[in-house]
Amino acid sequence: ENLQKLLNLFEAKDNVLITIDADPDAMASAMALKRLLWHRVQSVTIAHFNDIVRFDNVTMVRLLKIPLVKLQQIDAHAFSKTLLVDSQPHHHEAFCDFHYDAVIDHHPITMAVDAPFVDIRPSYGATATIMTEYLRSAKIRHSKSLATALLYAIRVDTHYYALHAYETDVEVFHYIIPLANMDLLRTIAIHETGIRHLK
Repeated sequence: ENLQKLLNLFEAKDNVLITIDADPDAMASAMALKRLLWHRVQSVTIAHFNDIVRFDNVTMVRLLKIPLVKLQQIDAHAFSKTLLVDSQPHHHEAFCDFHYDAVIDHHPITMAVDAPFVDIRPSYGATATIMTEYLRSAKIRHSKSLATALLYAIRVDTHYYALHAYETDVEVFHYIIPLANMDLLRTIAIHETGIRHLK
């Protein structure tokens, strides 16, 4: 039901902007949303306002070839739909100038979110878990890079399942792990933690 409501927002002529505060969960969720809209809209651009400096994030972008642009460099008027994932409009001043058509997040709701489509689930450990459910509902098979990004995002946001991991996160983990590239996942994780092996 949520998937259909989300897809009903879009027309083939739409140019879509996805805004993020770039971290593993936000980047993976934006990748998933872009894949969900593939062939449904004219274009999808993922824009971030923050500098990407953490080694694991830089490695994730490079190895998984995540297409990103700086939010400060885009013309908001060039887009007919604007979306926000893994955050809420009041979380940062960079988001305040946008009127959002959809907001998808897993953080607690601290202020009302006004958008035609809102899917905020604090009972989920990661927005990537929500986006994986959307992809499964749409019967879209993940590419290796997308599956790897989603798996890494869930690992990071649940602190490797030690904190903030819920039953749905674990279920999605078991679904997505056979689809991911574990060599790439290890390489990204090494830059985050310095450890050489993932359990």
